[in-house]
Amino acid sequence: MENLLDHRLTTLMVVAQTGSLTAAAQQLFITQPAVSQQLASLEADLDVPLLVHHGRRVKLTPASTE
Repeated sequence: MENLLDHRLTTLMVVAQTGSLTAAAQQLFITQPAVSQQLASLEADLDVPLLVHHGRRVKLTPASTE
């Protein structure tokens, strides 16, 4: 579980840096649905929303910066 969590946190960091699920997927060499699935899984495990969608862009919620 620890490696999986680390991988999902890395995905979240790349999404935060790029502001885009698609750009993060390209940078991570995975598909955009895989990025979405990893983030949804992380949000479910932590029981907090981590991203706010603004059209094609995303921003971190206050909970994801704590």
